[in-house]
Amino acid sequence: MAGISKIILVGNLGRDPETRYTPSGKLNVQFTMAVNKPYRDQSGNLQDRTNWFRVTAWGNLAESMVKLSEQGALTKGKQVFVEGRFEAREYTDQNGQQRTSLD
Repeated sequence: MAGISKIILVGNLGRDPETRYTPSGKLNVQFTMAVNKPYRDQSGNLQDRTNWFRVTAWGNLAESMVKLSEQGALTKGKQVFVEGRFEAREYTDQNGQQRTSLD
């Protein structure tokens, strides 16, 4: 049996959610979220380390998110709680650099 990668995130929306449909008509909602971790640098100053995640919701959850977006509850900067599976995806950026996307 394959392992399951489960993740729980609390962070802020990096942009307003985008509603999309697959060619077969299946609804999905996508957004990015920033998760900040405070730390002290070598000088003792408090800094934030930010990790960005790409989030996609499907089906009934996506429909609920559309309603929340229409009500103004899901907009850029709002704090959100996300629970689900995650996948680290490798890709090459515009400058030819290897990057990892956390989806």
